[in-house]
Amino acid sequence: MGKSINKVCLFGGTFDPIHNGHIIAAYKILERFDFQKIIFIPNGNPPHRDIPETDAIMRKKMIEFAISPEARFSISNFEINKDSISYFIDTVKYFKEQYSDLHMIIGTDQANRFRTWYKWKEYFPLIKIIVIKKTEPLYEILDFIYMKDIEEIKISSSNIRKILLRGGNIDSLVPASVLKFIREKGLYAG
Repeated sequence: MGKSINKVCLFGGTFDPIHNGHIIAAYKILERFDFQKIIFIPNGNPPHRDIPETDAIMRKKMIEFAISPEARFSISNFEINKDSISYFIDTVKYFKEQYSDLHMIIGTDQANRFRTWYKWKEYFPLIKIIVIKKTEPLYEILDFIYMKDIEEIKISSSNIRKILLRGGNIDSLVPASVLKFIREKGLYAG
């Protein structure tokens, strides 16, 4: 079977929890590049981060709630179904077998550390890398598509977890369906 001609973008991350910054960035990238779909890929066992606080099933459920209004957003279990460390290059190779025009989204924080990624040079022939502005500027010069005109994402999952741990309000930071799920399950409450 031949490769699909679909133009697809991968959006990986811990999403612990997914927040409005992720959703807004995905919509802006979707519109700018006219992707047929953006696939959210929650990390299973990421090599560059601590194991996520919330288990993969709960994080996946929050992503499902957050992306449900948009038909062009989908979710993949590829990484969370793996027992081993989740190297994103393996994920890229898996999706490259299905889609010929493949892109991925990373923030400036990850772009600046991209040379530390496992097999980082293998990405460039397989996938186009879109970088969105986060709290730090982009200083790494590689073959990235830098979206400096997309507003800085000032929301972080780690800050949301800290706010919740202190009993604070995150109503404006996450989709309502995600907020409801967090409250129902008592996530991040300490």
